[in-house]
Amino acid sequence: MKRSFIYRVIVAIMIVVAAAGCSGVEKLRDIKVTDCTLSSITPQGLRALKADLLVKVDNPAVQLTLDDIQGKLYYNGDAVLSYSAPAVTLKARTEDSYTIPLKAHLLEGVSLLKVLQMLSEDSLEGFTTDVSARAKLRSGLSKEFSYEGLPLEDLAQGGFLQKQ
Repeated sequence: MKRSFIYRVIVAIMIVVAAAGCSGVEKLRDIKVTDCTLSSITPQGLRALKADLLVKVDNPAVQLTLDDIQGKLYYNGDAVLSYSAPAVTLKARTEDSYTIPLKAHLLEGVSLLKVLQMLSEDSLEGFTTDVSARAKLRSGLSKEFSYEGLPLEDLAQGGFLQKQ
């Protein structure tokens, strides 16, 4: 009888902890990128470049880590480069800025000079991106997500993506 009571208490505690954790998970939908700036671009040889992306994030939810970040950049529908970034941990219940170092590799048939010329233009018209990543909570739960064909110009109109 005493064991049965202890098991019930343990199960009740687990349910309360799980419910509290779920309320934080529901807030994940409320995470917003409030600003994004391409702060630097540096050529790395003839087929690669590094870029720093300064991203401001409003995270009313729990701490989470974005990893396995990768994507492709397109210009007028043509794939220009593929990129990746190391894991980034978003602090819980904060609005904070994060510098995300991107490593990019030019795709076959694309010259570094052409890419640098495209990126130096004032307009983002014609640029789209595909991006995928995995969001991982401290508890170990994770979810993969991906977006395709995101127009950079549309993102810039809301102050989301700006060039310095």
